[in-house]
Amino acid sequence: MMNAMSFSPQLVGEGDVDSFLYTNEAVFVEPKVDGIRAIVAKRGDDIKIYTRGGKDWTDRYKSIVGGLRNEIIAKNAIIDGEIAVIKNKVITYSSIAMKGKLCANEKLVYFPFDLLHIEGYDIFNDPLLHRKQNLKLILSPEKIIQPIPFMCTNTRWDIDNFYKKCLENKMEGIVLKNSGAYKPGSKYNWLKMKPLRTVDLKVFDRKPKKDGQGWIYALEGEGLQVKATSKLDLQSKTMVEVKYDRRFPTSLRFPQILRIREDKYP
Repeated sequence: MMNAMSFSPQLVGEGDVDSFLYTNEAVFVEPKVDGIRAIVAKRGDDIKIYTRGGKDWTDRYKSIVGGLRNEIIAKNAIIDGEIAVIKNKVITYSSIAMKGKLCANEKLVYFPFDLLHIEGYDIFNDPLLHRKQNLKLILSPEKIIQPIPFMCTNTRWDIDNFYKKCLENKMEGIVLKNSGAYKPGSKYNWLKMKPLRTVDLKVFDRKPKKDGQGWIYALEGEGLQVKATSKLDLQSKTMVEVKYDRRFPTSLRFPQILRIREDKYP
C-alpha cells in the first residue's frame, strides 16, 4: 500500500489550452477549488489528513474527521482533494479558517477529485475515468464531502463554456486533466485556467522598505528570481502565492504577494 504521508501529489501547472487539447485526444475539466490541497487516508476507522508536502494536519482539521470517516464508506482508501471554507454557500478563501478556526456561517468541506488507493490496491496508474468511477462508489456525501463535478471533452467551446459557468458560480477557475495515469509530482498533465495568473515562490531574502512600511522580498522558484513588496512578516523559506501580469523567462511583470501557502513545504 502506498504511503500517503510520503506520496507526492500530481501538481497543476500553467500552459496553453489549445496546445494541451492538441496533445490529448480528450481532457477532463473540473472547477478549481480555492482551498488547501489535502490527501485523506482512511484505514479502518482511522483517518489521516496530509498536506501536499506531507505534513500531518489531522489535528488541525479534527472537526471534519468524523464526517470523513462516515462519508467514506470504503474500509481502506487514499483520496486526493481540497479542503475549503464554505460561507453562505460560496467557497471563500480565509487564511484564518484554513488554520481550523471558523467564524460565523463558515464550515469546512472536503472536495475529493481523485482516488489513488482502494482496499489494498494502488490505482493511481489507472485511467482517470476508472479512478473517478471508483471514487464515486466509495463516497456517501452528506455534510462534509462534496464531490467535484467534471466533464470530458475535446473541444475548446466546451472548455470555455464550462469556464464561464464556473466563474459565474464564484469558482476560482477550472483545471484541465489528462485522461491517463496520475503522475506523482508532475505538473504537466494537469493545467489550470483562471483569470488571475499566479505562481508559488519561496522567500530567500528580505530588507525593510525605506518608509518602514513593510518589506522588499527576494523570491525564487520555477526558474524565477523576483522582488516584491509586502507588509506581511515573512521568514526565509516561506512559500507564498504571487500574482503577476506577465511572465518572462526568469522574472515577472508586476508581481504581488497574495498569501502564504502553509500547505506547502517551506
